[in-house]
Amino acid sequence: MTTSAPRCSPRDAVLAVWLSAILLGALLALIVLISRRRIPESPRWLACRGRHAEADRIAAGLEAASRGRGR
Repeated sequence: MTTSAPRCSPRDAVLAVWLSAILLGALLALIVLISRRRIPESPRWLACRGRHAEADRIAAGLEAASRGRGR
């Protein structure tokens, strides 16, 4: 008596592909949400919304960082 391995139906394969695509999208969204906390708004965006002091502070920090790298 031989036992054969269970066969996957085409429906199972399609379901696995969709599930992997959804999980990959969720993982990428999570990475963006986590990394977004560390990225400041652009000075232009802040200035357009009337937050000039904050825009100046971030622009000064970006300029200082670029000078520190020899640019």
